[in-house]
Amino acid sequence: MDTGATTPHLRHLLGCLDKLSSNVIEMSLDDLNNQTVRLQILSDAD
Repeated sequence: MDTGATTPHLRHLLGCLDKLSSNVIEMSLDDLNNQTVRLQILSDAD
């Protein structure tokens, strides 16, 4: 049975969602990877 996880578009989508689901989101500002923005998600302690 094919789950669809082998299709290129779904693999790409799952890869993007995996990056967004971590505590740290990192992205390059240019094609040369000289500048990177890193965003860390922290929770408030109540």
